[in-house]
This record gives sequence, C-alpha cells and structure tokens, in this order.
Amino acid sequence: VLTGGSPSVTLVARTSTFGYYRFNDMAYGQSYTITPLQKRYIFTPLSIIRNHGSEITNLDFIGN
Repeated sequence: VLTGGSPSVTLVARTSTFGYYRFNDMAYGQSYTITPLQKRYIFTPLSIIRNHGSEITNLDFIGN
C-alpha cells in the first residue's frame, strides 16, 4: 500500500509471482510511504518513505 502525496492518495499494488510491484500515477516531488501488507508475514522494513523525484527501483521488503 502506498500513501502520501498532496492531495493525499492511497494506492494498492499486488506483487507478481516474482515479488515485483509497481505504483502508477504518483506526483513528482511528493513524499510517499510504502507499506507491505500480508496477514501471514511480518516484513522488514515495516515501511519505506521516499520522495518521488524520478523512477524509484530496488525498494525491497523481506517477509518472515
């Protein structure tokens, strides 16, 4: 789940079978928080905060 921006938005993405995910329609120059959600896992890190200035890659979460 991605939250943040101005005006505030909430976007949801599902991972592929390889764990890839993508959020579209994010405004440049805005701060966003990405938080993985899955009832059976606890993720590290719990969330990542990024300022969207260009394409962001390699934001990885590990679920246990």
